[in-house]
Formats: sequence, C-alpha cells, structure tokens
Amino acid sequence: MRRAAGRALVASVKRLSTYVLDTITNDRTLQAGNLPKVIALVDSKIMPDVDFQRMTASAAGPAWRKATPEQQKSLQEEFKMLLVRTYAGALSQ
Repeated sequence: MRRAAGRALVASVKRLSTYVLDTITNDRTLQAGNLPKVIALVDSKIMPDVDFQRMTASAAGPAWRKATPEQQKSLQEEFKMLLVRTYAGALSQ
C-alpha cells in the first residue's frame, strides 16, 4: 500500500514538473523571469499541490511555534516570494 502511494506521488510530481517546464519552454515572458506571470503560474499550478505552511514551518524551525498566526501568515508570504524570485531569476538566465 505504501509503495503504491509513493509511486503515485512520484508520478504526480513528474506530471507537475513536465507541465511547468513545458509551460516555461513555450512562453518567452516566463523565460525572461516576468514576476507577475511566474507568480500566477506558481499560484495556479504549484501551490494547490504543496503544503506550503508545513514547508515554511520547517524552514523557520522552532521559532515557527512561537510566532503569532499573523506572523506565520506574513512569513509564508515572504518565503513564497523569496522562492518565486529565486526561480524567476534562474529562469531568466
């Protein structure tokens, strides 16, 4: 059962990766690192499949539990923008 779930997860990640790479390959504005367009792609195709709160909490470490809900939300947004800008910069190169 666990092995099947793992295979399904790998297949899902491959599909998502292929879709995102194909989208970028066919869109020069994404290749140029157009930030609003990169954000739209991330929001529509990646964020629904990612537990971003857990990812941010993991990156923040023990300080996450001490943060207020407002601080956690703000940190998630800033962390997302850091990742989007990092990848947008990589795309433009």
